[in-house]
Amino acid sequence: MKRAINYSRPWYAKAISLLPDQINGMIIELGSGNKELAALTKTKIKNLTMTDIAGDKDIMKADFNHQLPFKSSSFTGAISLEVIEHLINHELFLKEIHRILKSKGWLIISTPNISWWGYRLMALIGQPPKKEGYHLRFFTDKFLSNLLIRKGFIIEKKASFTTLPIINRFLSKPIYPVINFWPNFLAQDLVYLCRKK
Repeated sequence: MKRAINYSRPWYAKAISLLPDQINGMIIELGSGNKELAALTKTKIKNLTMTDIAGDKDIMKADFNHQLPFKSSSFTGAISLEVIEHLINHELFLKEIHRILKSKGWLIISTPNISWWGYRLMALIGQPPKKEGYHLRFFTDKFLSNLLIRKGFIIEKKASFTTLPIINRFLSKPIYPVINFWPNFLAQDLVYLCRKK
């Protein structure tokens, strides 16, 4: 079941802020959902291949728990936002992204941070992790960083962010500040720009 269209999901703005100034060649989005990111980046990304578990006339169907249906070194860049936590075989997913990227190709990836203070507080009062059962994998800044390095990526920049739970309740446009220190504790969501070694 597809979620409602929402162009204001905070990871979109953070991911877009990490896009290279000049985008050449073919870019792939792994997990295109409602095509929101494609709409937000249509003036910046001219050649976008959209993929998702549920394909349609614009989106190529692909199961990210298996080998991707693309030739090696096919893409200049890849974007995967809020997808890796839903996969059984997350290590194969990263290995496959590395394979289909050209030399020095870039990857922008995001996922929730299970060690964020808000989730820790929920655990202290006996609540299960957010989206438990919907998210199959849980990541921290340290774990995801090490995993990406092991899979052949260099992390160039981060735009991991948090929410302001009490303040944002009263704002018409919520604020999601970028976290530059103590990301394992303070970042609610991890957003990285990586490059293939």
